[in-house]
Amino acid sequence: PAWQIPAAKESDAWAILTHGKGAARSELLRMARSLHNRKYNVLVITYSGDVGAPPYDDGMLHYGRTEWQELEAAVAHVEDQGANTIVLGGTSHGGAVTLGFLARGNLARKVDGVILDAPASSLEDIIDFRGDDFTLPVVGLPVPESLEDAAKMMVSFRFGVDFSAINYTDTDGLVTVPLL
Repeated sequence: PAWQIPAAKESDAWAILTHGKGAARSELLRMARSLHNRKYNVLVITYSGDVGAPPYDDGMLHYGRTEWQELEAAVAHVEDQGANTIVLGGTSHGGAVTLGFLARGNLARKVDGVILDAPASSLEDIIDFRGDDFTLPVVGLPVPESLEDAAKMMVSFRFGVDFSAINYTDTDGLVTVPLL
């Protein structure tokens, strides 16, 4: 499912927007309005596991490792609609989807610009960051980094998570177009 918001006048410029985990497509209406006012057609997409979209086969969020394929389908769709300029926008997990597409998508070269708002560019960094928000039960001490590392190792083993496959922070040349 997606929302397609046509430009007021005929335009070959398109923006494809992807929201974050647990958020609604409406989260992107502010970004959509700004782009729409600049004569962009806007497509606000969903991805596997999202409300109204097919569930993940394994029930797990993939942080752009597989969801990028839905974004590639959206790029193919706007190309079929005559897109000459394509800008991608992603917030939070939608940023991971966008970066996953740029890393793996066959149509990534068609993108002319990228807008990222607090992208989930590294699941490992997210775990480390969120670990700082918690304390150990009973003793009330901060969660030690060694316990965070052990948790990441268990997640990797139990669920087959390859943290390097969903880390877009140190990928030289990943974004080769203007980035906001």
